[in-house]
Amino acid sequence: MIDLEVIKKNCGGDPETVVEIAQIFLSEYPQHVTAIERALREKRGDDLQFAAHRLRGDWVSLARQAAADAAEVVELLGARQQLESAALAVGILMGELFLIGKDVSSLVAHINT
Repeated sequence: MIDLEVIKKNCGGDPETVVEIAQIFLSEYPQHVTAIERALREKRGDDLQFAAHRLRGDWVSLARQAAADAAEVVELLGARQQLESAALAVGILMGELFLIGKDVSSLVAHINT
């Protein structure tokens, strides 16, 4: 689960900034998912590393540590070209992505009401 208080703190307490960051995340994460899936399918460790790194950076600002940790594992496996192991890690990462997508969508809806 995301931590709204940490997100607010990261955004200087400004609800508009929280919504802006959340909306950017929601609009960009599908591209990262596509990049991760493509890199895994094409066995391109460097591309896998880069896409996971981008997601990890997004999640750190949204205060979802489990997701950031999952992205870090995928990033490291991509850097090491350990693509068979990366397939399982990507599955875990996608589960975290699903959860954070729901959390962020709920957050935006809550703040906008």
